[in-house]
Amino acid sequence: LVMDHAPTFADTVANNIGVGSPENSLPQIIEAAKLAHAHQFIEKLPFGYETLVGPTGFSLTPGQRYRIALARALLRDPSLLVIEEPVGPMDEDTLALLDDTLARIAGTRTIIFLAQRFSTLRRVNRVFVLRNGRLDASGPHDELWAESASYRGLQLTADADAAEPAAEGAE
Repeated sequence: LVMDHAPTFADTVANNIGVGSPENSLPQIIEAAKLAHAHQFIEKLPFGYETLVGPTGFSLTPGQRYRIALARALLRDPSLLVIEEPVGPMDEDTLALLDDTLARIAGTRTIIFLAQRFSTLRRVNRVFVLRNGRLDASGPHDELWAESASYRGLQLTADADAAEPAAEGAE
């Protein structure tokens, strides 16, 4: 499970990825970090994988915390992966790295995306549109775009939200 606001523990980067389990060797942790495109920024931290992070350690960006959480999940090589895409603003480089990671791992496991971006929805095999806790529509992106007004409405809502300037003082 990879959530948008995944926790970062007050520990080393290596232990954040390996969750302190002695079953996970440093080479395995590094490979998971490479797959999640976290290795490069980790290597630039003051002490690399031994850098303390979290509330009492080195401060990470939201994108870095998300990639560490993704590496944590990938280290376990799950057959089912649930990924909540980041909701808040994320720089384009980080989004491109995440897209690359997801494209490389998608063929080897079942992934359930809690998608925020239409670029993700265009790439998945099947989309499920939930409205008021019920299944409203399902199918491939192109089919839903052609046949589902509620699915098209999501895009229009997303476009309107993106075009509207944020209110001053909004959190």
